[in-house]
Amino acid sequence: MKMLKLFLILALCCNLPNIMAQNYEKEWILIDSLESKGLPESCLKETESLLSKIRKDSLNKNQTALLIKVLVYVNKFQMQLEEDGLEKVIYRFQTEIEKM
Repeated sequence: MKMLKLFLILALCCNLPNIMAQNYEKEWILIDSLESKGLPESCLKETESLLSKIRKDSLNKNQTALLIKVLVYVNKFQMQLEEDGLEKVIYRFQTEIEKM
């Protein structure tokens, strides 16, 4: 019985990073649905919120990939909404790359 408990604890500890890693599926579904409804302001707000969540999630092994994905989305909506959006997008990508 002790061996079984020890095995289960060991298995849980070895798999803990995979369990804790988030892919933010609910947030992406919401962003995609807002985009399909033609609501770029709401999409920008949600992606900015997701960006701050991902930045705080430093233990996530997929953090860099998630940051790139959310930055692409944030910049896409920013370009749609702002007249000088392209210049801001380029500047933002440069500053975010320097942070990584």
